[in-house]
Amino acid sequence: MKQCKLVHIHDGNSSEVCNGDRLFVETYPRVEKMLEEWVNEGWEVKSMIPQYMPGVQGTKVAYSFYLDGMIVYLEKEA
Repeated sequence: MKQCKLVHIHDGNSSEVCNGDRLFVETYPRVEKMLEEWVNEGWEVKSMIPQYMPGVQGTKVAYSFYLDGMIVYLEKEA
């Protein structure tokens, strides 16, 4: 029997690794530590899905979408 865990993660404190020559890379140390704890408890990351949130612009029906973290799906044997 499997256990499932679905987690929404939004960390605004990224650490920039590289920004230049049309390449941008950042890491999320706090999120990495959380995921490491779960993996060490036997959870396996099955999927990471970027999450976007809509924002309505003014009174017209014009939408913008903003990056709002990610959904992480984890599984482990019970």
